Amino acid sequence: VLTEKISLLVMAMSRSAARRISVLRIDMENSADFGQIAASVDSAFALNVLEHTRDDRRSLRNVYDALRPGGRFVVIVPAHPILFGAIDRSIGHTRRYTKKELIDAIKGTAFRVGQIYYFNALSVPGWFIAGRLLKMAYVSPLAAFIYARLVPMMRVIEKHVLRRRPL
Repeated sequence: VLTEKISLLVMAMSRSAARRISVLRIDMENSADFGQIAASVDSAFALNVLEHTRDDRRSLRNVYDALRPGGRFVVIVPAHPILFGAIDRSIGHTRRYTKKELIDAIKGTAFRVGQIYYFNALSVPGWFIAGRLLKMAYVSPLAAFIYARLVPMMRVIEKHVLRRRPL
């Protein structure tokens, strides 16, 4: 979720019989926002959020402090700094990550990295051409339509040819 403030959707699933799910909108960089949920969250997700923050390490520490012992955090960020271009700037990105850069940011917390891998590798040429070479500030509806139609084929190629390698 991208709003006036950088937000994180925190999904907290209780272990009660009701299996209640709570969704909270929190400024990842504001430690005070996390006070209400300190050490109470089982799982948190930041999907294309961390790259919008000024201080990714503080944001990661805040999430860590919200998690219960053994809690899990899933983060998806845009990869390959060489792809950083007009599209990234237009949607408020401050960075893209290499695996090493993301691991270094995570090392500033007590998180333990379980898995880290690149995905959607077949979109790299399109991002480079559109965002860097053509300096497009948005993805056109036609490009999004074509991409959506290619995703099933790209998933198969990625699964069988561009296999994920463990740490």
